Amino acid sequence: PFLWQLEKDEAKGLIRILIDFNKKITEKIQINCEFEWKKFFFVLYLNKSKVTEVRFCTLPSLLTSNIHSEEERLGELLCSGMNGDSVTVTYSTLAFSDSLCTDSEFSLPFKDSAV
Repeated sequence: PFLWQLEKDEAKGLIRILIDFNKKITEKIQINCEFEWKKFFFVLYLNKSKVTEVRFCTLPSLLTSNIHSEEERLGELLCSGMNGDSVTVTYSTLAFSDSLCTDSEFSLPFKDSAV
């Protein structure tokens, strides 16, 4: 779980990371982030520790006319953080249901830090 305090807004949510401990790789990261006015759902797919695809969804849903521009905006943001490597970004309801299936789950403690 996380709590993120912005200037006027507060977000809370949950970050789940699917790790294959045998192969020592992260396979998928799921982020649910909730503001008072909107909920965001992200699933990041990784290959060799690099994000290769992102699916995201919002509640309330984006207008159909805004989906393409939001996909491009998020893709450019991720591309700049990935040393110029392109990342496929798709607005999809699969971000709601593409959960992590695992035989065990545990929480990691995080210290408070300023972002």
